Amino acid sequence: MPDWGTFPMVRTESSGKPGGMKTLAHAGRLADATPTARNRTIDFLRALAIVLVVAGHWLVAAPYVGADGGLDPGHMLEIAPWTRGLTWVVQVMPLFFVVGGYSNAASWRTAHRSGTTYRDWLTRRMRRLLLPVLPLLLGWVALAAATVAGGVDPAIVRTGSQVALVPVWFLAVYVMIVAMAPAALAAWDRWGWASFAAVGGLAVAADVLAIGFDSSWAGWTNYAWVWLAAHMLGFAWRDDRLAHPVGTALTGGAVLAFLVGVAGYPFSMVGVPGDAFTNTFPPTVALLALGVLHTGVARMAEPHLAGWLEAHRPWTATILVNGSIMTLYLWHLTAMALLVGASVLLGGAGLHLVPDTATWWWSRPLWIAILAVATLPFLVIFTRLERGRADARLRGGATRVVVGAAVACIGLALLALDGIVDAAGDVRWIVVALPLVGAVLAGVIAPTRRRGLRGDPAV
Repeated sequence: MPDWGTFPMVRTESSGKPGGMKTLAHAGRLADATPTARNRTIDFLRALAIVLVVAGHWLVAAPYVGADGGLDPGHMLEIAPWTRGLTWVVQVMPLFFVVGGYSNAASWRTAHRSGTTYRDWLTRRMRRLLLPVLPLLLGWVALAAATVAGGVDPAIVRTGSQVALVPVWFLAVYVMIVAMAPAALAAWDRWGWASFAAVGGLAVAADVLAIGFDSSWAGWTNYAWVWLAAHMLGFAWRDDRLAHPVGTALTGGAVLAFLVGVAGYPFSMVGVPGDAFTNTFPPTVALLALGVLHTGVARMAEPHLAGWLEAHRPWTATILVNGSIMTLYLWHLTAMALLVGASVLLGGAGLHLVPDTATWWWSRPLWIAILAVATLPFLVIFTRLERGRADARLRGGATRVVVGAAVACIGLALLALDGIVDAAGDVRWIVVALPLVGAVLAGVIAPTRRRGLRGDPAV
């Protein structure tokens, strides 16, 4: 049986063709060689989710340069409250964790049957997740230090790095969810839905304490409980225990409607600047209910998607996106931050349209196209880091890898929260060092025996 967690990566052997043509041709060959038993819907949903996340980030941003030349960063959910309803569709992070649960369950079971140790399995996953983020961090260290030294307001640099590093919050959570996946899967195999209910119950309890009793520490624990419960929904999907997709969708929708309409949870599934209480920071059970809703809808669509993905073009496109999924996710906001910064230096070129006007909305396709082009060089340069197996010569046991993952997660969480520099413009060297130290401990940046090997997507 194929390992559902592995996705063949696009290699770049020399063939005399331009790089883009080689990549497309290789993706086409992979599409033709895909086993018929593979669940292509899972791969497609992973790719679709990341595309929606990227497009959502680009659309929610509404930078505006007024007549005085000052930059108003703008946020569409704040400027146009009517857009908050769209978050019920485009907030796909819960589904991303569900799909990750499906892939991780299949990958670990396959690895376990073949005799692969937990340490080696986890190290491969950490390499695919953590290695692509290291150039992003080092690049922003260099950029932040250079711009502050050049006289740029440290507050601007700090804000820019915070915006660019927003995506790493996901890694800070997902890395630890992956580390817990084998244990969570063992609980699922033994207790089934009772194990999901237990984790979901902890998420509910955390919300009760955080919202009802103003216990902020309890709310922060939902970074574990909400996302682990969503991840376990993927186990149920993998084991075909979501037998009633319509019922699944209705259940998730009903719970979500109750939380928003009766229990007073925010209507928006994405945080709105200025709101004291959001569904994302920290996550609430509303996001888990949204994940159940989206999972039911995805299961209803699965037979139709499976048939459509048998066609060569959509399946090839799915392979292309999955082959650079982490790079796209990590660098798309850096591309936007650099583009906006360049525009401000040029007097606000392209940023004089007032957000939420008809002209502004009509310009959004062009805005997304420009940002896509700006992101392309990062894909060309850094996608190769998504390939490769970790060195089998890594010293130490599983504890070392888990500790490394935890250290990296702490650093990533702090960077996502406050950016690269402090209020004075000094690089937060200790915080920046944590992901690097964690990567070394986890074997992510250990030397490898061979290069260009096929990698394990960790999503």
